[in-house]
Amino acid sequence: MATRPDAGFTLVEMLIAVGLVLLIMTMFASIFQIATESLSKQRGLAENDQRARLLSTIIRADLEKRTFRDVIPFAHNQDTSQLGGQLVRRSGYWYYAENDPSDDTDDVLQFTVRSKISAQSSDKTPYIGRSIVFFALPIVAQNAGTGVFSVSGDVTGYFPIPYLATTNSHVWVAGNSTPGTQQSNDGRYSILNVTKNGTNTDITIDLSLVPPLASTTIFGTIYLTELQPELDDGIVGNSLGQSTAAEVSYYLRGGNLYRRVLLIRDANTADAQPQLANGSEFISGRRIASGDEL
Repeated sequence: MATRPDAGFTLVEMLIAVGLVLLIMTMFASIFQIATESLSKQRGLAENDQRARLLSTIIRADLEKRTFRDVIPFAHNQDTSQLGGQLVRRSGYWYYAENDPSDDTDDVLQFTVRSKISAQSSDKTPYIGRSIVFFALPIVAQNAGTGVFSVSGDVTGYFPIPYLATTNSHVWVAGNSTPGTQQSNDGRYSILNVTKNGTNTDITIDLSLVPPLASTTIFGTIYLTELQPELDDGIVGNSLGQSTAAEVSYYLRGGNLYRRVLLIRDANTADAQPQLANGSEFISGRRIASGDEL
């Protein structure tokens, strides 16, 4: 009986098959690369569009809250008290510097803003910024039941007389029952009396309008409330303050656009003005109050 030779591929057939496989893989790789590049470009365009919209939203929001709404320069020696309501629309400042006309990277835009302005935007959210603690007086002894707290050193100069009618007429008491632990927010109190007691200073606070503090020793910290921007947001120790007024700056550094926000403490026409020795205000005449509407 005749035998059949073993079936198989010739060398030419193998080379053709390998070539076809390589060609197909190359085509798939090219298609995958094109799709990947297209997806990356679309993602990049979407991110750029999102950043552009975000930048446009932020700049538009800042411009809508600008305080210097009527960009009219003041005349030399102009009596601003005669401007009346027009002065409100020209409070703060507006500043733009072109610097080198052939270099767009050195341009600077600065202006003041106030979140209470609702002519174009109804959002009155205050501005938040970093703030450090200063004028913090550690409590070294106390009789919290009577409202007497002792701090180290002579700090009577921080508290003008009469205490209840001037700036620095309040303090913020923060403490904890365990010395060295994180301080708690205990509240703001009016000052009744400040006297020097040896090497310390006794500060007596008014407990008549608030629940009495615990009579046990808590040894915390007394903050001068009127001089403490870190307490403006009502939270002690978070290193943040808040204000309805701020200075906004836009500038370029290294090809990057930066936005800097510098908080301006809200004006309180009741007692915020610096006072002379006779009690009169250091700055007199017409000024913009925090409650004025633009």
